[in-house]
Amino acid sequence: AESQGHLQGVSTSCLDATQLRALGLIPDGSYVGLVKSFNPIKGFGFITSQAVEGDVFFLRTELPSEIQSGDVASLQGRTVAFEVRSGEGGR
Repeated sequence: AESQGHLQGVSTSCLDATQLRALGLIPDGSYVGLVKSFNPIKGFGFITSQAVEGDVFFLRTELPSEIQSGDVASLQGRTVAFEVRSGEGGR
């Protein structure tokens, strides 16, 4: 069974997650992954990470406001920092 969680947060600065981790700016409990896909029309996407089994599902509304109002289509292929939490129904 594929494990899915919801995105808690994404790096909000111009630095990518790799740079933030090197600077010690990735919070404890956060993971680093790659935005595998994002559908701006439907408002959701998936992150893949070696630290988490399966893809992590996220909604556009869970992104920081400055990213929501920007070019979210450019998220695909970017390295991001995120937290996993259970959503409705334990997914």
